Amino acid sequence: MPNVIIYPLKNDVTAQQPYIIFDTDTNKIQLNNIIGSAGVSSSISFSSTTSSNQNKIGPTQIDTSGVTSTGNLYVGATMWVNTSGVWVGPSTGLAGAQGAQGATGAQGAKGAQGAQGGVQGAQGAQGANTGAQGAQGAQGANTGAQGATGSQGATGKTGDQGAQGATVGAQGATGKTGAQGAQGAQGANTGATGKTGAQGAP
Repeated sequence: MPNVIIYPLKNDVTAQQPYIIFDTDTNKIQLNNIIGSAGVSSSISFSSTTSSNQNKIGPTQIDTSGVTSTGNLYVGATMWVNTSGVWVGPSTGLAGAQGAQGATGAQGAKGAQGAQGGVQGAQGAQGANTGAQGAQGAQGANTGAQGATGSQGATGKTGDQGAQGATVGAQGATGKTGAQGAQGAQGANTGATGKTGAQGAP
């Protein structure tokens, strides 16, 4: 149900500025009475749920976040804007149309050399993975020519006499029996005649 609430409420000592809320159950508009430094109202402001300072009416000026007018806009007795939104007020002191684009300025002087960059960063850690072994390349198409034969090297010095072998060879096998020798010559002396044997028994 729509309500109009005036603050501060009775016995409310927390409110610093008096204000009125117009509540339609859908939207709210708040009328604030702003107290000046001398304790006298200096202005009135309107706020809503979407704008904390929508309109402010002061003793010398009006501040607003937007104005919708269905009629002409007057300042005093002089019309400034008609109902079509066209300016019909005085032209004295108004800003003219925007001028043409100025020519491009001359190239500025080259700036000084920038300061040296930061120190060299530390070397990154060794990567965790080593790539797989690549496949063996194909056999080259051409074999180099046979090199020329080198010249005969000089004859080396004769080496020292080798040490006596420690092991004596095994005994050789017995040779075959030689052939029968020729008969010896007749002895020079004939032996003496033997004695006559004894008489046989009768």
